[in-house]
Amino acid sequence: MGEIGRAADRLFALAARLEARLATAAAALTACETERARLAAALAAAEQERDRLGAALAEAEAARKTDEALRLEAAEALDIAIAELRAAAEGGARDGLWRDDEDSHGGSRLG
Repeated sequence: MGEIGRAADRLFALAARLEARLATAAAALTACETERARLAAALAAAEQERDRLGAALAEAEAARKTDEALRLEAAEALDIAIAELRAAAEGGARDGLWRDDEDSHGGSRLG
């Protein structure tokens, strides 16, 4: 084997090493693509969860506002009822329906 034969052997050996490196790089690329797909799926799931939590937060906020409105409405109704009871009691006292003596429970009784 002459100089050309040895050069050809070196080229074939170099080609074999390059082919092995290419196969390794292709395997690494496949692994990266698989990981990228996994991360994309995880990101999509995280975005769905974020959207779900956002909707739940909006629903909770709406419920809180409704609860607050109902509390205000109940407080107003209670204030009105108390005012009406006071007015009725004052009217009853003016009309002589209430006696000044107290019963055994400490409250006034109808006359």
